Amino acid sequence: TELGSEHGPTMTFGGAAVAVRYRGWRHLELELSFGGGRERLADGHDGDLAIGTGTLAARYRFNPTRPWNWWLLAGAGSTVIAPHVSTEMERAAAHRPHVAIGAGLERRWDRFALHFELRALSLGPTVDERAPLQLGGGNFAAGASYYF
Repeated sequence: TELGSEHGPTMTFGGAAVAVRYRGWRHLELELSFGGGRERLADGHDGDLAIGTGTLAARYRFNPTRPWNWWLLAGAGSTVIAPHVSTEMERAAAHRPHVAIGAGLERRWDRFALHFELRALSLGPTVDERAPLQLGGGNFAAGASYYF
């Protein structure tokens, strides 16, 4: 994940996420995802910051029953960017609302699938910010799914 604003440098985070999805309709799917990771510095070492996200999103799948499928996604949630050694109170104060849009591609074999997804995030201000930063970013994810 990369985040940046017009007022500061770009930050890069490496991490992982887990998502639970429910497809109650042929083309529409609901997703609840949580992710997090550590800041990655240019020299490859971990930085001082950590990120955590939670997103509730809807996906529109264009070919849900075919081996090759692609989708569009829109959602909203919360992002926390804080020092990785921060207290619970510091993390609570660092919550930022976010909106997400994205697109993905999946190759499915019976119950197993591989997928790739690009997401863009726009982050809002924390509760205490008087002059909010305009933060935005994106991520590229590769993953696997098991359908049951």
